Amino acid sequence: TNRRIPSNTATMTRKQFKRLVLQVIFDRTEQTANHPVWQAIESHYPTIARGIQLLKSGKGPNPHKAAAKFSQIWEVAIMIHKIAAEHIRRGIPIITIHDEIVTPSPDVTRRIMKQEFANIGLNPAIH
Repeated sequence: TNRRIPSNTATMTRKQFKRLVLQVIFDRTEQTANHPVWQAIESHYPTIARGIQLLKSGKGPNPHKAAAKFSQIWEVAIMIHKIAAEHIRRGIPIITIHDEIVTPSPDVTRRIMKQEFANIGLNPAIH
């Protein structure tokens, strides 16, 4: 497609910017290769950018979709098979809603999340 991806981020809300970043990461390479957000990702996170490029370089009608599918698989592996499973093991009720976890023990949940992400070498901000 020839749709234009916005590049002026100065007036965007957090939600709009998050959507833009995801669009830049998961859209067709030819749509995003010269986008300022992609260039910032390449500059600050070259290993992640190279991995995304490799995922999107496959064969078939929609090779760019491989990066999104891979991300979804990893999200399930971490959020359900690790974090939710640890809550169940400890007897802590948990509900997952898109990118949110609801529990009666948010401090314990943050610790579990930090530990599970640390186990795979990540240290995300958890709100």
